[in-house]
Amino acid sequence: MYAPTGPTGPTGPTGATGATGEVGPTGPTGATGATGEVGPTGPTGATGATGEVGPTGPTGATGEAGPAGTDGTDGVTPTFTIGTVTTGAPGSDAEVTITGGPDYTLNFVIPAGPTGPAAA
Repeated sequence: MYAPTGPTGPTGPTGATGATGEVGPTGPTGATGATGEVGPTGPTGATGATGEVGPTGPTGATGEAGPAGTDGTDGVTPTFTIGTVTTGAPGSDAEVTITGGPDYTLNFVIPAGPTGPAAA
């Protein structure tokens, strides 16, 4: 029997998509790619809390002396005068009072010494 083959007919319409099959195993990880460009710097964050104060450092070298100051005005030379000299009670404290200025008066209270032994 002879079955001759005729010319190919036109393509038929696409059929419906079939069901998705099972997912196969994950393949091996590929090589790492090239590093990209560095991006822009982000904004500065808030300032953190201040830490403890550290120990005081060593004293630095002494600096050069500054220029001499201007001369001051001449002072007034005081005078001292002895006012009164009084004998105080034996055993009392000595006292000196100063009054006035620049002409000062000094007043003294000198305690008497103890009474000595009677003469023989």
